[in-house]
Amino acid sequence: GPSPLPTLALESQPLLAAAVHTRKTQQADAPADQKAASLLRCLSFREPGPLLVEPLTEGEEVLALLLLGNPASKRKFSEAQAEQAHAVARVLATALSSATHRRAVERKAERLTVTLREQEAERAERVAALQEELERAQQEAQEFARRVTELEEEATRQRRRADELAELLHLREEQVQEAAAASSQVAIYEEELRQLAEARTALEAELEQWKENLRQLEEERDRLKQELQTTQTQTVAAQPPEAFMGTGGTLVADERGNIILADRGARRLLGRSEADLLGLPLHAAFSDPLWAQAVSELVAGQTQDGLTTAVTFQQDGRLIRAKLARLAAGTEGPSGYIVVLRPEMEQEDRTEMVASLANELRTPMTSIVGYTDLLLSESVGILGETQRKFLQRIKANIERLSGLINDLVEVTAIDAGRIELAPEPVDIITIIEEAIIGLSAQFRERDLSVRLDMALELPPIQADRDSLYQIMLHLLSNACQCSRPGSEVIVTGHLEETEEPGLPPYLRVSVADTGGGIAPEDQPRVFQRLYRADNPLISGLGETGVGMSIAKTLVEAHGGRIWVE
Repeated sequence: GPSPLPTLALESQPLLAAAVHTRKTQQADAPADQKAASLLRCLSFREPGPLLVEPLTEGEEVLALLLLGNPASKRKFSEAQAEQAHAVARVLATALSSATHRRAVERKAERLTVTLREQEAERAERVAALQEELERAQQEAQEFARRVTELEEEATRQRRRADELAELLHLREEQVQEAAAASSQVAIYEEELRQLAEARTALEAELEQWKENLRQLEEERDRLKQELQTTQTQTVAAQPPEAFMGTGGTLVADERGNIILADRGARRLLGRSEADLLGLPLHAAFSDPLWAQAVSELVAGQTQDGLTTAVTFQQDGRLIRAKLARLAAGTEGPSGYIVVLRPEMEQEDRTEMVASLANELRTPMTSIVGYTDLLLSESVGILGETQRKFLQRIKANIERLSGLINDLVEVTAIDAGRIELAPEPVDIITIIEEAIIGLSAQFRERDLSVRLDMALELPPIQADRDSLYQIMLHLLSNACQCSRPGSEVIVTGHLEETEEPGLPPYLRVSVADTGGGIAPEDQPRVFQRLYRADNPLISGLGETGVGMSIAKTLVEAHGGRIWVE
C-alpha cells in the first residue's frame, strides 16, 4: 500500500504557518523558493515545482490545509485555477465541519443513550429489589402470625389444662380432708400445678415477644410499601405528562326553574351527586351572587334579548363561564331553561388553539390569493373569458374564507373577553372604501355595484380602526350575499342630533340591500349567535355565520347601537 504521509511541524514550515495565521491562499515557486522546495520533498514529491496552499476554514477557525503541487509541468497556478482550488477548499471545509459536528453529535447521543439506559436499569433494579424485600417481609410476617397463632392455641390448651388440674386439686383437697393418708398425693399434684403455672408464664412471655416481632415486621412492611410507592411515583413523574383536557357541563331545568337533568360534567363542576341536584332550584346551584342574579334576570325575561344571557363567576377558586337560555316558549311562558357551563381555563386553551389554527390557514390562503392575482394580471399568459370568470370566482371564495377565519378569531376573542380597543381619530369614508375593496371580488362575482351616499364633510370619529373595519366588512358582506345579482348596494352616512340636550351629535351609517326583507319575528334574532347556531337560515338575511353577532358586539363595545329596519 502507499506509504503514510509525513507529519509536519507548523513552526518549521513558514508557508503553512502563513496560510493558518492569515487564513488566505499562499503560493510559492520552487525551486526558486527553497522553503517551498523543502516542503515538496517532505510531501514525497521528487521534483520541485509551483505550490498552492489553501486553508480550509469555518468562521475564524482553520480546520485543515489543502496543498496542491505541480512539479511535473512546472507551470504556475493561474488565477482561474487558484479560484477553483478556493471553491474546492470551501466545499471540503463545509464537509469537514459537518462531519466533525456530526461525529460530536453522534458521540453525545451515544453517551446520553448509555446514561439513560443505565438510569432505567438502576431504577428497574431498585423497584425489583424493593418488591422482593416487600414480598420477603410479608412472608416473614405471615410466618410470625402463624407462629403467634400456634402459641396462643398452646397457651389456651395450657390454661385449660391448668384449670383441669386446679379442679382436680380441689377434689384432691377434699379427699385429703376425708383421708389424711392421701396427703403425699396432694403434694405431687401441687408440684405439677406449680410447674404448669411456670410453663404458662414462660409461654405468655414468649407470646408477647412474638407479638412485638410481628408489630416490627408490620411497620417494616408499611415502610417498604411507602418507599415502593414513592419510587413508582417518581418513575411516573419522569414520563411526559398527558395533556390536560377540561370538561364542561349542562344543566336543564323545568318551567319552575328546578333542575331536572345534570350531566357528568355539571356534577363534577358542582361537586355534587345527581340525587343532590335533581329538584334543586337553579339559582341555588352556585353560591356566587352573580349566578343568582343571572338566573333571576333570565327567569324574569329581563335580559337584553329576553331569551339568553351569559355570566362568569367563581366556584371553589376557579372561574366558570355559563350561558343560560330559555327553551321553546309555550302559551303560558317558557317550557324550561338550559345552562351550558364551561371552565374558563378551557375557554382560554380553545382561544389559543383557534388563533394558532387561523394563523396556519392564512399562509396557504395568501399563496392562493397571490397566484390568483398573478394569473388575473395575465403576466404568465392571456386568459379566456371563461378562465377569467373562474379565477374571479376562486378569488371571491378565498376572500370569503378569509372573512370566516377572521370571524372565528373574533368570536374566540369575544368569548374570552379579550376585546382591546385603541380609539383614534378615524375617517369613516376611508374605512368604508377599504371594506368595499376587500369585498371587491365578491361584488364582482355577483355583478353588484356599491353607491356611497355620504355627507360632504363628516368629522373624524374616535374609534378603533380595525374594529370599525370589521363592522363595515360584515355589514357589506351580508348585503352582498342577500342582494339580487346585478342590483345596487347603497351605503349612507350623516350626522344626527341626539334627543337629549347637551350631548354631541352622533354618526349614523346604514347599509341598504335589495333582498326580500326580514320578517318582524326574525329581526330580534339576527344578532343572536346562539339562535343562529341552531337555525342558520333566516329569510332575507344573507349572512349565515356569526358575522352579524360580531358586528353587534364591536358596535356595543364602542358605546354604539346596531339594529335592523
